[in-house]
Amino acid sequence: MTSFTIYTNLFTLKHKPVEENLYICMYIVWLIYLIESQSLSKEDIHVLVVDERTLEYLKQRTSFSTLARSLPSQIQILKTVPPESLLEGCMYKYLKIPFATDCLMYCDIDILPVQSLRKLFEDELNPGLYVHKEGFLSNPNYSGTLFDHSMLSEGTPGLSAGKFVIVGQDIYSSFFESFQELLKSPSEEWKTYYTLEQPLFNKVCYTLKDKGVQLSTLLFKKPHLLTNSFLANPDTTLLDFCGEPGNASFHFLKIFNTFIHMHFGDEEEQDKN
Repeated sequence: MTSFTIYTNLFTLKHKPVEENLYICMYIVWLIYLIESQSLSKEDIHVLVVDERTLEYLKQRTSFSTLARSLPSQIQILKTVPPESLLEGCMYKYLKIPFATDCLMYCDIDILPVQSLRKLFEDELNPGLYVHKEGFLSNPNYSGTLFDHSMLSEGTPGLSAGKFVIVGQDIYSSFFESFQELLKSPSEEWKTYYTLEQPLFNKVCYTLKDKGVQLSTLLFKKPHLLTNSFLANPDTTLLDFCGEPGNASFHFLKIFNTFIHMHFGDEEEQDKN
């Protein structure tokens, strides 16, 4: 059986009250789905990348500790400092993650695992980087200002930074090192990107592809993945509630309403949404 590490990123901006951070509630809902979906076994690992203030709040003011004890897998905490900006906080997902399993999966907390993530790994995956094709690289939401014009005119897919899977320790090392190399030459233009660090993610993915790493878009697609839908079917593994980056109330309402509909709604009520 394939073992995997799943990690996510949670932070509160340095200048914001932690008790007002709706992403903390969203993480708790995400964690409930991770447990209910029976995605993890004792061979697997959940890594939470979280700043110190948010972690303290999780432990003292939420049901995090109770839920963590309900996980059959290990849970590891990678502590960070409270970020000054959304971009800085989002970049924490590219810190060096403990990775000693067969696969490494990153998943934003607005992407709910409504059924076992093992469905994604039923077929053996070759070493590579598995990503979600979401649009076209010609859209600045994916390319920013990081690509040559020739790359943008070929109908090249734009890739979502909200979820990805890496198979192979050496490929993860290349992924991490490519990000570190990119960060050696930061640009003020990065601060203007609507989708925050997503263009940097695309740059790293296509850099690795040019170096011979398999870049596959076959894993994250229908029926395994549905976007902004209350209606999961027996083949749906992930419900992705993507939207305006950093708009906590926008994301929270979608996650909260989904939780209510999936636990207490009927099919007729869900059809209205």
